[in-house]
Amino acid sequence: MQRSGVTGNCLDAIKAISEPLSDEARTALADVEVEGISGETTTSATATAALSGTGAEEATTALGGTAFTMSVEDARWGIDSVQP
Repeated sequence: MQRSGVTGNCLDAIKAISEPLSDEARTALADVEVEGISGETTTSATATAALSGTGAEEATTALGGTAFTMSVEDARWGIDSVQP
């Protein structure tokens, strides 16, 4: 995930982003729901995520937004970048 500055996969980036957050913000990240996926192909898509709960604003700020560019690697979807 480009925004995190973490090399590796999406999960590594999310772990790095969530580490300094409050418990409430980590819960908001864990409970994220995808509101919609558009432009889906077999290799890429864009998605909008909904974060809710007490830590939603902190989690959204840490991520840098709620609109994601995603791609498929090794048959698994991952986040490439985040837009505000």
